[in-house]
Amino acid sequence: MCFNHFLVDDIDESWEFFKSSIVTVLAKLAPLRKIYLREFEQPWYDDELLLVTNNRNIAYRNYKQNVVNQNHDKDKLREIYKHWKNINDNINKQKILDYFDKRGNYGFKEQQALLGILFVIYQN
Repeated sequence: MCFNHFLVDDIDESWEFFKSSIVTVLAKLAPLRKIYLREFEQPWYDDELLLVTNNRNIAYRNYKQNVVNQNHDKDKLREIYKHWKNINDNINKQKILDYFDKRGNYGFKEQQALLGILFVIYQN
């Protein structure tokens, strides 16, 4: 590779040469590969539900850590966890129902699977 282009007065020409050189080297050393993305299995999940789920998980971790450490706040932390779990369950149920209500008759197999999911959710 010749680096005489760095001695040229035109900065744009030097930059283009440098950029194309880097791309050429990367193309030889780091070939492209396919990336496979898995489809998200719960399309009704949105930012609100992810935030509530995260808060529920944090409350659960705090509760479990305090049970292991035998802190005196475990009852209070258990109530906080139950609070976030109830909020998460209620929002999740509503979003599932709204999602399939908007879809109408489409996704009949998904609706049948949903009945099994809702049965498990309502049992808890």
